[in-house]
Amino acid sequence: MKTVFFSFILFNFCTNASAQKIFLDKNGKYGLKDDQGKIIISGKFERIDSFVNGMAETTLKGKHGYIDKTGKEIISTKYDNIYSFVENIAIVKLNEKYGLINKTGKEITPIKYDYIGSFSEELVSIKSNNKWGFINKTGKEIIPTIYDDVRPFTEGLSLAKQNNKWGFINNKGNIIIPIKYDEARSFTEGLASVKLNNKWGFINQSGNTMIPFKYDEGWSFADGLAPMKFNNKWGFINKAGKEIVPIKYDDVRTFSEGLVKVKLNNKWGFANTNGKVVIPIKYDEAWQFTNGASKVKLNGKWFYIDKADKIVQ
Repeated sequence: MKTVFFSFILFNFCTNASAQKIFLDKNGKYGLKDDQGKIIISGKFERIDSFVNGMAETTLKGKHGYIDKTGKEIISTKYDNIYSFVENIAIVKLNEKYGLINKTGKEITPIKYDYIGSFSEELVSIKSNNKWGFINKTGKEIIPTIYDDVRPFTEGLSLAKQNNKWGFINNKGNIIIPIKYDEARSFTEGLASVKLNNKWGFINQSGNTMIPFKYDEGWSFADGLAPMKFNNKWGFINKAGKEIVPIKYDDVRTFSEGLVKVKLNNKWGFANTNGKVVIPIKYDEAWQFTNGASKVKLNGKWFYIDKADKIVQ
């Protein structure tokens, strides 16, 4: 039985590998063949990933590079890690330092940074000497590494931290909203949740207070609603600060398919975007709705319900 199972696995592997011209030799090394089965690269790699846009990542002696479908090495197999290409640019790691390369293997930046984040609105965050800034896709420093921390750009602004306080900068490095908040979250739907004097509220992109600082905790807006905590209870408010889902629950989750999980007295139910409880708060456990169904637990048994609280098979 084990032999049959192994043969099945090997057949599937070879079928899939053949489609990518990748093969595994008797020594457990990967190589490359052409459409006629002629060996282009003999088995030498510890790994060859599937080809994407004519390129495949390779691993040799723990180092990473890329080849094309002719077997030509287009990115030298020398990096400790190569992260996924995004718009023809990838982050690479070598000797505990990071840099950027393009698809030809050219190093856009020196491999010198302590860390590189992900691109957001044409800029990527960099860390050097324990300070953060931003560079663009050509590797030019746009915002100097003077901040203790930063976050990706959203809606034209990035969170920036100095002296244990947070504010917002634009893509030219100008401080748009003073660095004075104890905590802050990125802008969504034109508003940002920020904490000042131990209370949370919301500001707009001009720094004006739009929702008063009175909440114990606050999260970002999504589809016009934000979860907020007040007097140890949770609910949702709209952008005018009006309670839509009453702040009376022990816990809440994010909305999914128009419904949100709410917890009261150690039981779970669901409310809609108008705050109405549409599935009774009676379940011991409940998952968010996916494809019209939620997995719930009641009296020790798990089953699925629909949005009308009917059991589905």
